[in-house]
Amino acid sequence: MSALTSSIITVLALTSSASAHGFVRGITAGGRYYQGADPSFQYQPESQRPAVAGWSAQNVDNGFPDPVYNAPDMICHKSATPGQAFVEVAAGSPLTLHWNTWPDTHKGPVIDYLANARGAFSSINKASLQFVKIAEAGLSGGTWAADRLIASNNSWTTTIPSSIAAGDYVLRHEIIALHSASSPGGAQNYPQCINLRITGGGSNSLPSGTLGTALYTGNEPGIVFNLYNNPTSYPIPGPALMAGGSSGGGSASGGATTTTARATATATGATTTKVTTLLTATTRATTLVTSTRTSSPATSPTSGGGSGNAAALYGQCGGSGWSGPTSCQSGTCKVQNPYYSQCVPN
Repeated sequence: MSALTSSIITVLALTSSASAHGFVRGITAGGRYYQGADPSFQYQPESQRPAVAGWSAQNVDNGFPDPVYNAPDMICHKSATPGQAFVEVAAGSPLTLHWNTWPDTHKGPVIDYLANARGAFSSINKASLQFVKIAEAGLSGGTWAADRLIASNNSWTTTIPSSIAAGDYVLRHEIIALHSASSPGGAQNYPQCINLRITGGGSNSLPSGTLGTALYTGNEPGIVFNLYNNPTSYPIPGPALMAGGSSGGGSASGGATTTTARATATATGATTTKVTTLLTATTRATTLVTSTRTSSPATSPTSGGGSGNAAALYGQCGGSGWSGPTSCQSGTCKVQNPYYSQCVPN
């Protein structure tokens, strides 16, 4: 086994065993499955990285950007760069985003924004993207949008408004975790950006919107929110929902089929083949890409806790009524509020 292969396997195992947050590992649209941006790609030589629609980011720890809402990292995650491919989707049709995992302790809204790419995907200046909110879901009937995502096999479906004009756009899909949001700086934003090529549709090319660094201030209701006082409603933060946007949607159909289509590591570490359909950023042709990787067995991620008697990094390690682990495999157990303590890096 080469040193490069060994390094990649180690990173994949660490990513799989890390508790808590996730990333969008794939997208389904028009009956096709598109591979997302895996944080471990950064450990591969640039020439060997697959061209995917998802934006690459420095989130191999499955972490979140610092809660500085006017900083560039809040646009599409930490040090995010544009994807080199795109997802083709018709205006008025659904698009499903498949997360690799999401912890049940991280409750909150799911919000989708769309911005006109204004040129080639490869040359996008993320700081100039102007986002329009096309969908939002928060707390409904006592159930959070993030809980519905988990119940739908860690998948979320949003619909591209039928009024959107044909062209190239960037989707900003986001979960906001509220477990520490009772004071400013406690909310955790997890933005994921994906290149879209929208077909058909109407005449709205989204000529204006809100910059990614101006979507939130960090002090408004919905970013500052007490999750633990049995709320019956929730003020979804950010700009107003566009006319024709969707509110409250989300559960994905066909999640099991998509999971089957994705390749997964076998328990014995056997060679796994991944077959992915993608459209490159420079052509409309459909390309079938097959990659083979030998994976070592990895521990399945758990929600909040870690293996043994210690919580994994970013897992829950304390709080009122908590009966799980109170120490950390790595990092320090930090009190976020009386109800939630979390393992954070030293």
